[in-house]
Amino acid sequence: MSKAIFEHYLPRFAADIIPSTDVGLILSITDKIDTITGMFLAGKMPSGSEDPFALKRKASGIVLSVLKGEYDFDLTDLINYNQQLYKESFDFKGINDLKINAGIKDFIIARYRFLLEKKGKRLDILESILGSGCCSILDIDLRYNAVEEFIGSEDIKKILFPMIRCKNIINKKEFEEVDKELLKEEYEKRLFSSVNKKKKAIKDLIRKKDYASVLAELYKFGEIVDLFFDKVLVMDKDKKVRSNRVSLIKKAVDLYLMLADFSRLTVEGCSSM
Repeated sequence: MSKAIFEHYLPRFAADIIPSTDVGLILSITDKIDTITGMFLAGKMPSGSEDPFALKRKASGIVLSVLKGEYDFDLTDLINYNQQLYKESFDFKGINDLKINAGIKDFIIARYRFLLEKKGKRLDILESILGSGCCSILDIDLRYNAVEEFIGSEDIKKILFPMIRCKNIINKKEFEEVDKELLKEEYEKRLFSSVNKKKKAIKDLIRKKDYASVLAELYKFGEIVDLFFDKVLVMDKDKKVRSNRVSLIKKAVDLYLMLADFSRLTVEGCSSM
């Protein structure tokens, strides 16, 4: 018990030790998220280089403790829970809960970004993962490592380029459910079938945190996407057919976004959204 009480203060400064026990790690995370949430609600957010309450250090401590303990939780949910606890005891007038929640989440993730910068890591990989809406620090880290390793051994353009082609088509478009009866061309039927099969497979792989296999699935999926664009005229004269194809392409984009927004990656010879 005494060790856990001591460890919940860790890390106290840059390069300090991290709690060594689960109790110490969890206490450290909860204490720091509580302090950061309270300060943000009170309007005491760090400004530029000014950080009188050492909130950046506390946020870094959260990131390091989460990674060491391998705790997989949605950061937004934890912040929201803390906000509600504060609101039960204090009257914060004129507070935008969603804005505060997003601000705290971005503040903590910024410390993960800082850790990557210190190691000389690519930040575009992080931005692509954040584009998926992932809010678990551990999950962000696992996805980052998988994408980084994939880029080092495979041609990421085989995932990136097909996704960008899809995103360019659906930009500023409206979508509806895909009408299977309107799918007339062989390669749009193939794409429709592939999206549905891949979605189920990728969901299972994500649940297992097997992101290397997710990337392998998306790599193969890119061939189906390219064939679709090569063989099918998306902007058909028939408005219903055209709209249906655009909605189908949106489903393809959503499939990629289950892991990351690859269009945010910086790749030579590629113009992203």
